[in-house]
Amino acid sequence: MLRRHVPVRSPFRVSLSLFLFLVGLALAGHVAAGSVELISKAAPDLISGTPDEQSLIERRGAVSDDGRYVVFESWATTLLPDVTDTNHSADVYLYDRITATLTLVSRSAIHPEATGNGDSRSPMLSGDGRFVAFLSQAGDLVPGQIDAGGTAFVDVFLYDRVAGSIRLVSHTSASAVTAGNGGSPWSPAISRDGRFVAFASQAGNLVAGQTGPAGSGVFVFEVATGGIAIVSHTSGSPLFVAEGYSLDPQLSDDGRWIVYLS
Repeated sequence: MLRRHVPVRSPFRVSLSLFLFLVGLALAGHVAAGSVELISKAAPDLISGTPDEQSLIERRGAVSDDGRYVVFESWATTLLPDVTDTNHSADVYLYDRITATLTLVSRSAIHPEATGNGDSRSPMLSGDGRFVAFLSQAGDLVPGQIDAGGTAFVDVFLYDRVAGSIRLVSHTSASAVTAGNGGSPWSPAISRDGRFVAFASQAGNLVAGQTGPAGSGVFVFEVATGGIAIVSHTSGSPLFVAEGYSLDPQLSDDGRWIVYLS
C-alpha cells in the first residue's frame, strides 16, 4: 500500500459576515427562493447591522438538510446581548431560521452566560440539525471536565440541540469527562443521521488497550453509547494504531463507511 504524508487541508471558508443564499424551494414559505439572508447579524440590543468581527463557515456540514439550521464560528462579540466573551477568540453558534433564534453552542458549563474559556471552531452539523460536532481548546464546556493539557490541546465535542448539552468526544477510555493525552486539532466529521462522529487524534489513551507509534490516528465515536473505536488500526490488530498520520475522515450517511487519508 502506498503511504504518503498528507498536509492538513484548510477547509474553504467564507469570511466577514455570514450570508445564506437560498436556492430552489423556499423553506416553509419563510424566505423566498433565490434570496440572500444575513445570519451573523448583531443583536438589536447592542448594535444594528453586521457584527463587529468576522464569521466563518465550514465547507461541509454547515446547513441542515431542510435548510432550517445553520452552524458557524465567529469572533464577533455582538451576536448575543446576554453573553460574555471570555476567550476573545472564535466561538460556535447555531441559528434557527424558522424562529430566528441564535444559540451559543460553545457555552461554559460553569458560567452558562459566558463563552467557553478557549477557542472553539470547525463545527459540523448532522442532517436533521440536532447534533453539532466541533473542536475546542476550552476546558469548561462539560461539567467536571478534566484536561491535563489545559487549553494547549484541542479536543472534540458534541452539542445536542434537543438536550441543550455538550459531551466530550475525544475522552479517555476511563472517563467520559477526561480529555485524551494528545490533541485532536483536525476538523471532525459527523454522519448524516447523527449517530457517529469520526475524528483524528494524537491521543494514545482513547481506547482501552490502545497502543501504537506516535502520529495521529482516526477514531469513531458512537453517540448512543459514548464508545470509541480505532479506525486506522493495523491489519488484524484493532487496538494498534497504524504508523504515520491518518487524517480527514469522512462518513457515509449512516456512518457505516469511513474514508480517510493516511
